[in-house]
Amino acid sequence: MLRTNRYQSCVDTHQLFTETDITFRLLKQFKTFAVTNRLRGSEEEIFVKNPPKDTPWCIVAWIMHECDEIRLDGTLQPESEVRSSYSHAQKMRAAMTYGFGRYIGLSSKMPWQESAASPDTYIGNPSVSEPVSSFMLGLGKRKVARGEVPTNLLRLYQFNTVAHSPDDTETNWAGPTTRLLAQAIYTIAFVCLLRIDEALKIQVHDIQLTNDMEIQPFYLYMFPSEMAHLCPVHALAAYLEHTRIDTGYLFRKIDKRDRSIIQKNEPMSSEVFLEIFRTNLLAYGTHSFRRGDICEWGGWNTEFTHLTIVKYLISWNDNAMLSCSEFFDLNRAPTTKCWICGRSCHCA
Repeated sequence: MLRTNRYQSCVDTHQLFTETDITFRLLKQFKTFAVTNRLRGSEEEIFVKNPPKDTPWCIVAWIMHECDEIRLDGTLQPESEVRSSYSHAQKMRAAMTYGFGRYIGLSSKMPWQESAASPDTYIGNPSVSEPVSSFMLGLGKRKVARGEVPTNLLRLYQFNTVAHSPDDTETNWAGPTTRLLAQAIYTIAFVCLLRIDEALKIQVHDIQLTNDMEIQPFYLYMFPSEMAHLCPVHALAAYLEHTRIDTGYLFRKIDKRDRSIIQKNEPMSSEVFLEIFRTNLLAYGTHSFRRGDICEWGGWNTEFTHLTIVKYLISWNDNAMLSCSEFFDLNRAPTTKCWICGRSCHCA
């Protein structure tokens, strides 16, 4: 038994220090930053069992220093100085959550809060705290305002729509049918907030080319060329032109020769698509585009606490101020509407 425990300890320690090199590089950078900027006296004072009250603000200062346009002294960064992306900021925060969670043992499921039993003592993971969450939310909005956009779908689109060398087994992961199918599912799931199994059940008769504005629930328009990586109309048109599927399920099973199996009207299973998804993205999460989209579109914290679920279920945003036909119409005239009555009136 003792030998088993010793081996288990060795395995845990090995996993701890080899799980991701980038995580520990970020942890080391945080230590250096905290000591250099005199937030802590030494590196030994950083990752401790009982972090000080200001630990969340130290995390905010570090991310702000690397990724925000605002300096720590409140002045703006010069335009010539390139800041790290919001995606990198998320990695920095994830490293902090990991460091205090896995390395120190502070639960990331417990928000950072003052202990009721011991005043001036804080429990939980400081990375999962209101100051850090609020800062990340504001940083995300500032990045979007400056033109930074999520790059996951853009990179997928660029990767899946260019020719790759047949000899390169890493980039030439699938044939054109599989690539077009994947891209079509990515975009329609992203834009329409669908789970993968919902997207796979779409049939040809569910799609209509019409000017009738009574069709629900989704009115999809062709996006401009600079948004082609997000355009389900563009992706579906390319996929249907290639496969010539005109009845039944859109996303059929694909044989070993990269051909859609049209003899049987059966959709691709979630498990098969999941394998395609993993192969295509390698390091991207799966199951649903809905959660990430709602968080990003609504500007929410990506940590689903009970309060976030309440906000998801009960919100003034549930009373749509636009008709379904206007959601994706990028050419509609901009208007200012009152969020109370929904009209363009004097109270707006």
